[in-house]
Amino acid sequence: LQDSLDALLQRHAALRLSIAAVDDRLVQQVAWSLPDIVTLSCHDLPDETAVVAWAQAEADRPFRPGSEPLL
Repeated sequence: LQDSLDALLQRHAALRLSIAAVDDRLVQQVAWSLPDIVTLSCHDLPDETAVVAWAQAEADRPFRPGSEPLL
């Protein structure tokens, strides 16, 4: 699955975009190094409550422009 995701990211630059502030302006930056973009992880969650809690924690995680892709 990771290989498929890497191939998709390699093919589509829009999935590798991040936003950075340069001279007080926001600019788009394309990541070229695939290992730094997205790594799949598996979570063995015991029930739906744990899944909802994990999803909420991910949704609450702050977005850091320039340090991670928009994907």
